[in-house]
Amino acid sequence: MKLKITIKNPLQKIDRSAVLRLTELLLKFCSDEYSLEKTQLDSFESISVLFAGNDEITEVNRLVMDSSDTTDVIAVPYSATPAEPASAEIFINADLAYTRGSSPQNTRDIIDSSEADWSPAHELALYIAHGFDHLAGAEDHTDTGFKEMRKREISWVRKAQEQFPLEKIFKT
Repeated sequence: MKLKITIKNPLQKIDRSAVLRLTELLLKFCSDEYSLEKTQLDSFESISVLFAGNDEITEVNRLVMDSSDTTDVIAVPYSATPAEPASAEIFINADLAYTRGSSPQNTRDIIDSSEADWSPAHELALYIAHGFDHLAGAEDHTDTGFKEMRKREISWVRKAQEQFPLEKIFKT
C-alpha cells in the first residue's frame, strides 16, 4: 500500500519525514491488530494523509460531513471504480493536536490522568491512529465503540513511542 503525506498550512511546523515514519508505524500496528480479520483497510491501494490547520479541516468537514464544526480527524474511504482502485484519505487537524496535547486538561477525556508524558506529538499520533482505525471499519458512535477504539489507538501510540522519538514530529 502506498502512503502519501501532505502538509497544508498548520500553524505549527511538522517534519515531513518524521511524520511519514510515524504514519507507517501506526499503519503497521493497525494492520497487525486486524490481521486475522478481513477489513476495508486491506482493499486500499493508497492512503493519503493530509495534515492541516483548523480552517482547512473545518472546510473539509463542511464538504464531507456537512458540518461546520472544527474536528480532529476525518477518514474518507473511496470504493474502487472501473478506472481507479480503492483508496482513502485521512485529514488530520494538526493545530488541534498541538493545542490539546499542550494542555493536560484538554486530554483528560482521552488518556488516563497517570499518563503525564502526553504531548502534542502524542495527540497527533492518536489522530493518525484514529483515522486508520476508522478505515479498518471501527466505529465510535457508541460509548463502547469509542472506548474500544481509544484503547487500541493509545496502545499503538505507545508502541510507536517505543520505536520512534515522537518529539521529532513538530519542528520547534
